[in-house]
Amino acid sequence: MAYSYIVELNGTKHHIHANKLRKFNYRVQKVTCEIPMTTGCNSAIIFEKDSDFGQVIVPETKSLPGNCKLPSERIEESKLVHLKPEQRTELLKLLDKYADCFSDIPGFCPLVEHTVPLLDSFVPKRLAPYKIPINLRPEVEQQLQDLLDLGLNF
Repeated sequence: MAYSYIVELNGTKHHIHANKLRKFNYRVQKVTCEIPMTTGCNSAIIFEKDSDFGQVIVPETKSLPGNCKLPSERIEESKLVHLKPEQRTELLKLLDKYADCFSDIPGFCPLVEHTVPLLDSFVPKRLAPYKIPINLRPEVEQQLQDLLDLGLNF
């Protein structure tokens, strides 16, 4: 019993075996926005009724400790020259609003847990541990101690 189909594509009929068929993915040619963009910026807005993005989590704004600089104070002007002045202002305001999310201090994100599903037949390779060169050991130990001091115990 043969598994082949006659498929019409752009007015032409083709005889195709089932093994050659693939899932059809519709390509969007044009995206329209029903809400007028009055700000003049090239940004997009996700509305509460949108379901295409899944659950959208908006971080709460928290105040920084008194001795921390705002992100706008830490960024060099030379890194923003490619932006228009109004875009620079908008970016710096956003970074300052969510300053706790753009900290130089590493932290732990409890919002998402990443898992990698493995096949039942998966067997990990046994590798010897990498040796740390003698001249780099103090630096590596200092970095590990810094992470432990921040409470990042993995």
